[in-house]
Amino acid sequence: MIYDKYHGVKVGMYSYGAFHQILPSGTVVGRYSSMPRNMLVLEGSHPIEHRSCQPFFFNPSLGYVDQLLIERRTKLIIGNDVYIGLDVAIMPQVTNIGDGSVIAAGSVVVKDVSPFAVVGGNPAKIIKYRFSQQVIDHITKSVWWEKDIDELKADEKEFARFLQPLE
Repeated sequence: MIYDKYHGVKVGMYSYGAFHQILPSGTVVGRYSSMPRNMLVLEGSHPIEHRSCQPFFFNPSLGYVDQLLIERRTKLIIGNDVYIGLDVAIMPQVTNIGDGSVIAAGSVVVKDVSPFAVVGGNPAKIIKYRFSQQVIDHITKSVWWEKDIDELKADEKEFARFLQPLE
């Protein structure tokens, strides 16, 4: 709640990581997501279609122009149970990283990431999906991430399923 109050960033329960830095206002992080401390979420980019890319010509905070001439990020949704590796850069045009997705270390994410996709590289591309579509549908329908960890632990049989590979 403190991130939302002071920074406009909503963080779901049990998510951890990149909160020592200021994530852009409008960011929503789901529950049970894991992010590295050195993740970079870019809010905007230098305009390459102008005569110059130098911020003096498009950023009013530098005192040379009256208005901002670039678009700033207004939202980023990082789903539930997302795992983001070290040194990942998320570019300004990305607005959604789907539930259950994995972003490999060192990746540059330039477009939205599908639920349960494993992406990597520069630019990040789909390497594979974590599970078959049938398993993805089952997990998505279960919405297990809406439960508290103690609630999950209370059902020993169900909790044991988290400790075993699915496929």
